[in-house]
Amino acid sequence: MITLNYIRERIARIDPKKHDAYKKFAKSKRIDPNDVRMVHQNPNERESQRLMKSKDFAKALDMYKKSMKEDVELDEKFQSRRPSSQQVKMAIGIANDPRYKGGNMTGAVKAIEKIRDGLSKYPEVANALKKANENIEEGNPRGTIATFDGKRGEIKIYKKGSSYTGDTGDMDFSAKNMAELKDKLRRLGANPSRPSTGNLS
Repeated sequence: MITLNYIRERIARIDPKKHDAYKKFAKSKRIDPNDVRMVHQNPNERESQRLMKSKDFAKALDMYKKSMKEDVELDEKFQSRRPSSQQVKMAIGIANDPRYKGGNMTGAVKAIEKIRDGLSKYPEVANALKKANENIEEGNPRGTIATFDGKRGEIKIYKKGSSYTGDTGDMDFSAKNMAELKDKLRRLGANPSRPSTGNLS
């Protein structure tokens, strides 16, 4: 739990003069402070490496690091003890819950964080969240399991229970099972075995 004392301790770790100099430099070079913090926390990410190619950005990051008297670490209690296997199983169960799977990642993270602070960032849980929301990251709209190119344009497929619904933009349709869905996709000029994104399985 974050307390007022915890916030005061974090603020005390910043050197005000150096931090002001960093902020002025970042503003003059039009560098987003959120990007600097993101790169500081995740230096090995692809986006971080792309941003670091800029000399001005690299200098801003260096100034930001120097303005910190010491890096803020995770709470020692959290570092010293791993989450229990039961907590991890509960979190993975939440990630795969139909209410959260396929688009409501924020809701899943909030529910997981109620079990234990920082649990959603634990590697096994983070992987489960990523897998449960893969279709969204591939570019599908919320709840869409697959998209197809039809005669009249894109066809979006949604799954609810064991049945399917489709949206062509002009009309909606439903199918009770996979065979009926494939038949309707063929009628609309789409190849059921070649989705543009996602998959039907």
